[in-house]
Amino acid sequence: MILFFSTTLGFAQEIPELITDRPDQTESPNVVPFDALQLETGFIYQKQKYSEKAISIENDNLILATTLCRYGVNSFMELRFGGEYFIGQTLTDGLKSNLQGIQNILFGAKFNVRKNEKIFSNVGIIIQTILPFGNAELRPDKFIPTFLLSIDQSISDDISFGYNLGAEGITGTDRYYFIYTASLAYDINERLGTFFEFYGSSANQLTPSNNLDCGLTYLIRKNVQVDFSLGTTLINDSTDFFGSIGFSIRIPQ
Repeated sequence: MILFFSTTLGFAQEIPELITDRPDQTESPNVVPFDALQLETGFIYQKQKYSEKAISIENDNLILATTLCRYGVNSFMELRFGGEYFIGQTLTDGLKSNLQGIQNILFGAKFNVRKNEKIFSNVGIIIQTILPFGNAELRPDKFIPTFLLSIDQSISDDISFGYNLGAEGITGTDRYYFIYTASLAYDINERLGTFFEFYGSSANQLTPSNNLDCGLTYLIRKNVQVDFSLGTTLINDSTDFFGSIGFSIRIPQ
């Protein structure tokens, strides 16, 4: 999840700009500064309604503490650890059920392999895995690896275009999803930014899942950011929308 603040923020030159991997799905190619700890967290509300084999299904999901911790090992590498707490209610042909617990515990690393160039301005590689830990009904049955290539192209001082290409394992199988995202970001001013994004995943013999979202970020201080986003699916005969509010902080400043 990426937002590029490509303009000069007006703070001291020695303090790196705050670049987060939220609120969108496109991961930034940039790593956090050396010896800095960056915490990115928030919550998501999701509403789904669809039919499966003539059965009507409705989901109301609340995902709390969608948290990613990033630590800068050196100038080109960071370590990543995260997870979230899921609370869901499902209505299946009038029958209600509830499910909650920890899910999507992940660990990995990001490598910044190209920085501040004219063409393919910034390039990063993310290698991480979802761990088989958490609620027994929500966790995968084995390690689920993810590989992402992240590229950011600066278009002007206040506009940038980022995209990810990669693959993620499918739980319970030996197959992989193909992951793709594209995000256009615009800095409205030195503190306020916005983005519009298309993202999705696809696998053989499975219907592709394509989505749109957009959002805003606001830089409260040079190391503190809040964000807000909305999104929806592009799948026919399905209602799926979400809203998210988040908070990011880097320590030290």
